[in-house]
Amino acid sequence: PIWFFGTEIGSALRATGNNEDMIRALGVNVKRMKLLGLMLSNGLVGLSGALVCQHQKYADINMGRGAIVIGLASIVIGEVLFAKATSFKWRLTGIIVAVIYFLIRALVLRVGLETNDMNLFTAVFVAFSLSVPVLLGKWRARKEYSETGEEDS
Repeated sequence: PIWFFGTEIGSALRATGNNEDMIRALGVNVKRMKLLGLMLSNGLVGLSGALVCQHQKYADINMGRGAIVIGLASIVIGEVLFAKATSFKWRLTGIIVAVIYFLIRALVLRVGLETNDMNLFTAVFVAFSLSVPVLLGKWRARKEYSETGEEDS
């Protein structure tokens, strides 16, 4: 995947997601880039669903329940871990490293937590992951303020 995003079309696709006005000013058709992004993502989703069905040798309407929450939680965790990353390669690595979340889920299930309680665990873990950067920012601001000679409250 990294090689594709290094090509001209891949760079235009990434830029469309980051700043639509800027890429439009460069002469790229934004509607086509959005369509290409949707085509790629939906194609990968369909391929992964087909592979899961083939592996399990059956399909059920409830098979994907909770997959969106798990996927979003993984991405949030990867973004939190690599928040200061500047290159695209490291940001993509942060998302891939989010497999740690799946390992934590497996550990929680092995400990004995019921599968229905995993939604609560996921919500708490994602809320914690989202709050860590905010709390660190406040802590750094307070520390910087106190180092300037002002009294700490």
